Amino acid sequence: MNKNNLLLLADFLEGLHQNEFNMSFYASDAHGQYQRDPQANVCNTVACAVGWGPSAGIPIMAQERDWQSYSVRAFGLSEYSNEWLWCFSGSWSRVDNSPAGAASRMRHLVSSGSAPSDAAKQSIGLAPYLFAESLVAAE
Repeated sequence: MNKNNLLLLADFLEGLHQNEFNMSFYASDAHGQYQRDPQANVCNTVACAVGWGPSAGIPIMAQERDWQSYSVRAFGLSEYSNEWLWCFSGSWSRVDNSPAGAASRMRHLVSSGSAPSDAAKQSIGLAPYLFAESLVAAE
């Protein structure tokens, strides 16, 4: 796990407005079209936690041609592992689709060293969400 990059991204996400964030897709262009290639330099877009990584100062390497390879290398989490799903699953868009929520999950992972055992279930609403009280407070 790359704790430094996770905390760098969490700090960045806490400064985003909700309308700049959507866990449903890695990145979209100004017209709402999905951007598969992380090498595309897209400004004024909406992105998920991984998609904002380059803007947070976590560079894309020349060999990275998809967001999954970028996220695995940049954050040191095995793709689709419990920890990766806790931070980056698109399923969060239906439970907690906020940059603050994504930042909280990253900070929890770094401080505890692991994601909750039911992280995947939390992301789809089948287990109580660890940060549910923050959702009520935000409404």
